[in-house]
Amino acid sequence: FNDNGFLVDFTFTDGSGFYLFDGLAPGHYYVGFEDPDGYSLTGSNRGNNDNSDSDVDGSNGPGTTASTWLDPAELDLSWDAGYYKCIPLGDYVWYDSNNNNRQDPSENGINGVRVNLYRVINGITVLYDFTYTGHRPGTASDDGYYIFCAPPGDYYVEFEVGSNLSSVSPNSGGSELDSDVTNSNGQNTTGTFTLLSCDERFDIDGGYRIINSISSGFVELPSAPASGFSHAELAGFSGNHQTSHNLLTWRVENDAVIEYYEVSRLNSENVFTSIGKLISSGEEELEVYELEDYDFKLGLNQYKLVAYDKEGQLSFERLLDIQATKTIESEIKLYPNITTEFTNLEISVSEVSKLKVSLLGMNGAVISTDLIDTELKAGMNQFRINTDVLNPGIYFMQILIDNNLSTKKLIVIE
Repeated sequence: FNDNGFLVDFTFTDGSGFYLFDGLAPGHYYVGFEDPDGYSLTGSNRGNNDNSDSDVDGSNGPGTTASTWLDPAELDLSWDAGYYKCIPLGDYVWYDSNNNNRQDPSENGINGVRVNLYRVINGITVLYDFTYTGHRPGTASDDGYYIFCAPPGDYYVEFEVGSNLSSVSPNSGGSELDSDVTNSNGQNTTGTFTLLSCDERFDIDGGYRIINSISSGFVELPSAPASGFSHAELAGFSGNHQTSHNLLTWRVENDAVIEYYEVSRLNSENVFTSIGKLISSGEEELEVYELEDYDFKLGLNQYKLVAYDKEGQLSFERLLDIQATKTIESEIKLYPNITTEFTNLEISVSEVSKLKVSLLGMNGAVISTDLIDTELKAGMNQFRINTDVLNPGIYFMQILIDNNLSTKKLIVIE
């Protein structure tokens, strides 16, 4: 794209992920990337090497880089995009009843344990996410199960267990049957491990045994209710901007333990203020909730979802960003789009808008930046465009209505 937001050229990455735009005239440009299915963008401008970081920071809209000036004959190969697949990791906390430091088929998982996932970034540790152990979905009796999904990076796990439990000796046997609690990062923590894109880590487990007793000789381990869950599990929290509002959606397993949900939005003073509360439906199966925010602002909107249990205690909280842009409802028709002498451009809009139409050649070369430059009235607007001055070939008509860009193909024949 050039600095006015007009498409100059497009290409596809090769089998190694490389791309190149060649033969560009000197000027300001920025690059836009379309996310591949199943992948998310990494953080931008990390580290001190501009040749190895990701440059997609959204400066010119979602999936775009900042603008840069290209000098005559300059070769700039530093504009990159980094993507990752969410990496699953988990998955078991168990009671070592025979004290052999290994998971055995007859031993039980421990439900109700809070599991904290910490991320280490440049030597600084932050709590990335937390969950609770419970029944493994799709199984008859697998308890003690937990799972996270996280981007590439360095992490460690902490298990919050009662004082009557002590971790077993770690790394005794194969990685899928041993305990990984080494206390390397504090009590009941694992060592630091690295997640790489496309990894799967289902071998980060915690084994525990009883160290205290009571008069009856029995110590009750944390257990789940009859449904198999002792805590609600957030299965997903997402949102998107629609024409008149921002729509937030979340999905919860074992909603029965939740009293209500509260959604807050970050205001101009960097304080989260409540915008709505939803009472729990009380269902034990997967439940879906939606909240519509009509008081959003154009630009970045930051939300926080908080769930409170029946005792008024925090069950979980999550953050979500939604980018809201002004959307003009419009309908664009170009006919005939295979023509010799003229074509008609018909545009219907819901409100008064600014229109700018440019014409590009097949190779992305700009033929005209002001084919049409006018104000649209609400309703239908018609324009007749002469094409007899154009050489036969394929052209692209870029139609900018306020900040919304559309492209139509035009074919001129003899």
